Amino acid sequence: MTDKDNEIIARLKGFTPGPWQVQMSAYSNYVVCGRGYPVVKDDRPDGKSNLQLVAAAPDLHRIATEQAAEIARLRAALAKGGQ
Repeated sequence: MTDKDNEIIARLKGFTPGPWQVQMSAYSNYVVCGRGYPVVKDDRPDGKSNLQLVAAAPDLHRIATEQAAEIARLRAALAKGGQ
């Protein structure tokens, strides 16, 4: 991985671990809940769609981290002549 890749991954650490869920709330239209407590809320009409994307963040982070490691492994193999 490049220094920039490492910097991006480092900035993505420290979030509330998943799984996250979109739920209705008595105080807000929709909230994203992680580990049983609200993480983000959105009262706008399109809030549910926005929060479904937010709720996917832990899975997207895991996939991006795995893919970055695989790219680094492939680059290293190519640098060695494909061995």
